[in-house]
Amino acid sequence: MALILGVDPGSRHVGLGLIKAEKHQITFKTAHILSLKNPSVPDRLGAVLGTFMDYLKEWKPDAVAVEDTFHSKNVRSLVVMARVSGVIVGAARHLGYPLYLYTPAVVKKTVTGTGQADKEQVAYMVKRYLNLTGDAPQDALDALAVAITHVHSQGL
Repeated sequence: MALILGVDPGSRHVGLGLIKAEKHQITFKTAHILSLKNPSVPDRLGAVLGTFMDYLKEWKPDAVAVEDTFHSKNVRSLVVMARVSGVIVGAARHLGYPLYLYTPAVVKKTVTGTGQADKEQVAYMVKRYLNLTGDAPQDALDALAVAITHVHSQGL
């Protein structure tokens, strides 16, 4: 059995999704959104660090899978997103968790079969994989997609 924490870093929201992989079965455990409402980037980063480390200590995943930073039309958002991602990676490594990075294209291809899938297709497939019903925040579904990608890439 392995607990995998998927993370979707963003400049305004960070999606967290925890799944359990056991005997070729994936089970949903929990998902959360960290809303970064502080106007100051240093305050946002501090909030991410503290809250993310708290979740790591509480959930004790066997691995942390993070969606790697990608390009953006807005350079400022990209810079903040890269900083948030750096805080997440640093926190996970500081606490000794195995860490894996996956590009958005790899996540999309793993979950939907094509690296060109849109967010709706990814959300639909994540819900199918995990037997989820109802609405869920996009960032949480994206984080769960990253966790699912890790399970498939590691053959868990």
